[in-house]
This record gives sequence, structure tokens and C-alpha cells, in this order.
Amino acid sequence: MLSLVTIGVGVAVGVVGLAETLTPFVRTLTRSASYSTPATIHAHLSHGTYEIYQLTTVRSSTFSPIRPGTVDIQPEDVTVRSTSGASLTVTPERADETISRNRDVYTGAVQFAVPVAGEYVVTVRTGRGSATRVILARSLGSILRSVVAWVVTGAIGGLVFLIGLVLLIVGLVRRRRRPVPYAGAAGALPPAGWYPDPSDPSQQRYWDSHQWTDQTYRS
Repeated sequence: MLSLVTIGVGVAVGVVGLAETLTPFVRTLTRSASYSTPATIHAHLSHGTYEIYQLTTVRSSTFSPIRPGTVDIQPEDVTVRSTSGASLTVTPERADETISRNRDVYTGAVQFAVPVAGEYVVTVRTGRGSATRVILARSLGSILRSVVAWVVTGAIGGLVFLIGLVLLIVGLVRRRRRPVPYAGAAGALPPAGWYPDPSDPSQQRYWDSHQWTDQTYRS
């Protein structure tokens, strides 16, 4: 019973940790809206690092490799202001993070850090080339840093599951090896001594006049 409870707790904790780890990534990769430039984006942003991803490549198929493309949007093409009028510093993105939408590949162009959650206005000009499409989303690195605690939680859940599984296996092995009770007449127990082991007739097991002990020897 203890092993089954441990396994259940491990599975529950592991599933929660995995779900909380993957959900922000899935939301960013699948639900972030794209905008045609020039664009003015009004968004509620939480604390963290955000990026402007620019459409750079259209793959031949959805199964083609995803490779970063060349961006032409620069920090001077993007302004970020809070509703109070405070401006945020925009810097080049150097990690070449990419987001894929079907066959479209968006490459990180610039990034900025949001110190306090709130409403912000992000303005994106066209850049050096023609009009393009952009995605405003939290950077993948920032998401990873924010879910470290859930990654640890999932790992702990996996460890608890393994401990429960080991306990279950050990319990099953011990139960299989446990000697069967003395099958004498009701109320008639033999005196203490060595008798053929009920679980292994090839060896002798010691009966202490009440129950089988762990003492054995080969005949």
C-alpha cells in the first residue's frame, strides 16, 4: 500500500511539474499573435524579457529544418513605453531564438526587459527592408528561467515515482519468498525445531513453536 501511494504521489507531482513547465512554451509558440509592420501593439506584459521576432524564412514544408534567418529590424526601429510614459531600453537579440508557425519561421530581432508587470505600448517600424510580420513574445530563455522551480518539481515527482516503484518490486519479491503458515491441525502447533521449508523443500527452516523464522540451511 505504501509503495502504491508513493507511486501515485510521484505521478501526480511529476504531471503537475511537467504541465507547468510546458504550458508557457506551448502558449508562446502557438498562441502569440503576429502583426504586419509598421505595428503598434498594446499588450499586458508580465515581468521578464521579451523579444520582437521577425518573419525571416518560409520553409518548403512543415517538416523542413528550422533555421534562423537574417533580420533587419534594429533597436532604433522599436519603442516600448508603459502607460505611465516610461520608456524601456531595446537591445539587439543575439541568441538567434526562433519561433515556427506552420512553415513560417520567425527569428528574434530585438529584445527588452520588463521590470514590472503592466500595460505597455510597443511600436515596431518596418526596418531596413519592406513591410514584414513580427511576433511579440516572451523570450524562450526568460520562460525557461521562470519555470526552473517547476522543472525541479517534476524531477522530484519522477524520483518519488521511482522510489515507489522500487518499494513495490521489493514488496512483491518479499511476499513471494514469505513461507506459508504451518498447516497443522487447528490449535496443534509443533514444537520448536528444524522442519522442511514450506516455501522451498530443498532446505530446512527453523520453527520457533509459533512461526517460521528467517533461519535456514540446506539439508
